[in-house]
Amino acid sequence: MDTAKDFSTNYHTITHLCDHISVHEIQAVEANPTYREGHAAERLELSGDLEKELASCIFTAASNYFGLSPEKARRLAYQFAVKHQQPVPSSWQKDKLASEDWLSAFLKQHPTLPMSSSHASALGGSCGFNKNNVHLFFRNLDDVLKRHRFGPEAMWYMDETGVTEGEKPLRVGTRRDFQKEAAITSAEQRCLVTVACSISATGIAIPPYFVFPRKTFRQDLLTSAPVDSGGGWLQEEQFLDFLRHFVRHSKCSPEKPCVLLTDNHGSYLSIETLHFAIGNGIVWMPFPPDSPHLLLPMERYVYGPIKTHINAAIDGWLLASPRKNNDTS
Repeated sequence: MDTAKDFSTNYHTITHLCDHISVHEIQAVEANPTYREGHAAERLELSGDLEKELASCIFTAASNYFGLSPEKARRLAYQFAVKHQQPVPSSWQKDKLASEDWLSAFLKQHPTLPMSSSHASALGGSCGFNKNNVHLFFRNLDDVLKRHRFGPEAMWYMDETGVTEGEKPLRVGTRRDFQKEAAITSAEQRCLVTVACSISATGIAIPPYFVFPRKTFRQDLLTSAPVDSGGGWLQEEQFLDFLRHFVRHSKCSPEKPCVLLTDNHGSYLSIETLHFAIGNGIVWMPFPPDSPHLLLPMERYVYGPIKTHINAAIDGWLLASPRKNNDTS
């Protein structure tokens, strides 16, 4: 009570604060005061080396993706802490995201990161398909090719597309004075199957990677299919699995690295993906947002003909099996 009078502080306030001070803090208070007055939010405490590694991961992601949203940066921080088995604040667990306060403080401690720290917004500057981003992409690609001395056999491009079970019927030739012809199609509702294909600059392709949209997976769907095909959409986990598929078939390694060009999908990005790519010699370079169809029109010159052949094959199968449906459910 005398202390409260000396500092003109309410006695009950001091009593309440003292109840929350540990014995260890009391013993070490003169050498290293650790108690903060008032409410202290839960924080992630990283060692100097881990903090530098996290900053490097965020820098790489922001540079490769031509900007990084605050939510994605917070998700990377959470994934990084879990990967390195660091104590994660309970408030981060629900959405698997670091807090906004943590991100703001982290950006202030690392002002060299290519992102704005004001209100943790506008990270990484402008995005989208524009002259500056395209110029930056090709400048970075040129630097990578010169630094690693990559030949065309080490340059790979990956793109994904959707193939529906309920195919689009092929055109039927008939006389103008005849009634419009009808084509047999599957009666089932169309179900999208994602196919990820990779091809090198020399024209070498690896087996495609299939992604089936269902949780209860049927193994008979993989008849004559590559062994790495999985179930679900191409999200973080599936893209990491695709990279394993890619390394297995392309023989990419730290001793024999390669460059992999992909779409700028945020769903591909994760701490596990970044670490796996670095550890296996993959120089991962996403295109600027909304631009792959203009820079490398794989959809037109590869996937277009593939879908035409798929439709023709399904047409023939339905004509031979009119009472059956091409259903993967």
